[in-house]
Amino acid sequence: MAGNVFMQNIDVKGWTNLLSLMDRNTLRRLAGEVEGLRPERTRLVILFEGDRLLGAHHSEKGSVLESFTWNGPTGIEAIAQREGVDEVSAIERDAPERLYSRFKNKLNLRGDYIKQALEIYELIRLEAVSGLYFYPPPRMKRIDHNKLPKGFNFGIGDNSTMLFYLFDGDDVWASLIVVVKGGNIDFVSSHNALVEQGVNIGKWRKDYKKIISASGRVFRKPSIGVFCDIAAFARILRSKKTLKAFGEARKKKDIILEPLPLRLKTVLGAGKLFGM
Repeated sequence: MAGNVFMQNIDVKGWTNLLSLMDRNTLRRLAGEVEGLRPERTRLVILFEGDRLLGAHHSEKGSVLESFTWNGPTGIEAIAQREGVDEVSAIERDAPERLYSRFKNKLNLRGDYIKQALEIYELIRLEAVSGLYFYPPPRMKRIDHNKLPKGFNFGIGDNSTMLFYLFDGDDVWASLIVVVKGGNIDFVSSHNALVEQGVNIGKWRKDYKKIISASGRVFRKPSIGVFCDIAAFARILRSKKTLKAFGEARKKKDIILEPLPLRLKTVLGAGKLFGM
């Protein structure tokens, strides 16, 4: 990612909608799943310093410090079973300060944002076994930054535009227009930029071609375009077989990929072949 990414005409509501997809309950609602009465997960948060217990807070009982037995963070799963809670977080007193100090040393607003984000992720991943302890343990695998550019360029051509649109009915629910230049993300915008050019959407399954054409005029020729119904997109994210759900949505034209690089067509074809 370029160190000076330019952002313009960002749709604030659409950006907020995109961020809301990180919430599991929002995804379930958008996917049309029946909302059952699910009990709240119980949590226990522990603060300690060496062998000394400083605090223990139960999400339902409040402080349980006086009656709590602490034998160190290595038996955190046994603590969860003993206290009858779903989740346990044990935090060493100095861990947040250590993380913050290392975070400051890694942060450079003129540097590669993706690389910095992964370095900070790696700090948290390593701290999760030396100062922050969780049950169930988080699934945090090491990510090799050097392999990311290849993966990123796998579907997005250099000096081109990537289009990502989500629709609620025929209304634009969220949109991202990403310009790639010199192998980096150079510019980020949204459908607002095209509205200013007089691009109007009636039926999105027909008018998405207007978006492709206008993006080529205003920015750069698109190398990949993803246009999708938000309910279908949520179902894809919720599915255990993502590529299979993806293929079903394409058959119903709930998701349209245009243009689509040959390399990605090959991947999708392989996923279909193996029933993924």
